[in-house]
Amino acid sequence: MTADASRLRDGLARWALQVQTDAVEAMPDLIRPSAPLGKPSEDPESSYVPGALRAAIAVTSPVSNGGTRFPGRVSAPVPQAVYTDRGTEPHRIPKDGVKLLRFPWRGAIVYRMHVDHPGTTAQNWWEPAVRAAYTQALLAAAVDRELSTV
Repeated sequence: MTADASRLRDGLARWALQVQTDAVEAMPDLIRPSAPLGKPSEDPESSYVPGALRAAIAVTSPVSNGGTRFPGRVSAPVPQAVYTDRGTEPHRIPKDGVKLLRFPWRGAIVYRMHVDHPGTTAQNWWEPAVRAAYTQALLAAAVDRELSTV
């Protein structure tokens, strides 16, 4: 006598995909606290508001990788995500030197055609934050999602 386990297999596959989807959707909120938060500008006329990096962390639409379907991709599509994660080498700002820079320096507003930025140290926050968030979200989603609901 043989048993047909196809319904169980299909149900488990649907459950696993739904657990992964739930986990990916929860990840941005779990990653945000790990993202570096900039400091408010000392310049009263500056439009810079800290938190753009944290606010940018989001889930994109589902993606496919040669037949394997992923429920979505978590990304932070702003330049400071890479700059804070990997750091930067010393560099000149602006590179072309045609834009006048205005910034506070030691209690005064100064103007310069360029500045030599010393670079920034890599904080290596993205990969550990994503791994921790996915693990936490996956476990929570697996516990919350009943097999009978798929």
